[in-house]
Amino acid sequence: GKTAAFCLPIINLLTTHQRRREPRSPRSLILTPTRELAIQIHKNLLTYGKNLKQKYAVIFGGVGQGNQVRDLAQGVD
Repeated sequence: GKTAAFCLPIINLLTTHQRRREPRSPRSLILTPTRELAIQIHKNLLTYGKNLKQKYAVIFGGVGQGNQVRDLAQGVD
């Protein structure tokens, strides 16, 4: 419920204002206080947008950053 309340409007805006995905330039940013919440929101975004051509990434500290840097370098919505 709460996650959908802000994720769905973001997904709608990203879909409505289609723009080419730029490397190293995310189109939207969601900040969370915990890693667990960030992971939960990422999973929900993947579920809500599963039929869209949008790309999402979750970034947090305390782990190797190789995959995270690669995701951002490729461009994310």
